[in-house]
Amino acid sequence: MKYNPRRPEWQVRGSLRHSLRELPDGRWTWKYDPKLRDPKRSAPKRPQTPEGRWTLWKSIKCPTLLIRGEQSDLLDRTVAERMIDTLPGSQFVEVAGSGHLVPGDKPLAFQASLLRFLEMDSRQDIP
Repeated sequence: MKYNPRRPEWQVRGSLRHSLRELPDGRWTWKYDPKLRDPKRSAPKRPQTPEGRWTLWKSIKCPTLLIRGEQSDLLDRTVAERMIDTLPGSQFVEVAGSGHLVPGDKPLAFQASLLRFLEMDSRQDIP
């Protein structure tokens, strides 16, 4: 609750119940795909510079929805607006009262935004 006071306690408990598993020795750990933590697995190459990340962003060729939490401390609104301006055909939704983790903070608003985008996109002829 201290980490994210926007969520009610019942939601935090439910999320943890589905995200943790008990080990045979009684300790608890996060559920995850072990392949993602395999040291032999090579990580995808990601651009290390802002210019490289913008080039990668601009290379997206499909309809794109950017959902930002109004109170996000990770994605500044001016950066989100620039992202939308540089990617033709993209859409931007800002969810009031949400931090960076919109699906958890405001799940119904996230779902409604996503469904609107998908419904509109399904009516367009995509090459």
